[in-house]
Amino acid sequence: MDWFSQLAFIAVIIAAGFYILYCVIRAAVLSALRAHADEVEENAAIAARIQALQESAEPHTAPQNP
Repeated sequence: MDWFSQLAFIAVIIAAGFYILYCVIRAAVLSALRAHADEVEENAAIAARIQALQESAEPHTAPQNP
């Protein structure tokens, strides 16, 4: 192999390494975003349950006219 072929081969190997690194980082970020979305959804459901419990615990009184 001449020096140009070796250089091209090394460049391809480096590019493949960067692409694999990109894919791994992208997968990690997407996984973290999905986990965060699930957590937000769970927190919203908990907040809705708390609000429903608070509303059911409030005494229901008739409106008073002055």
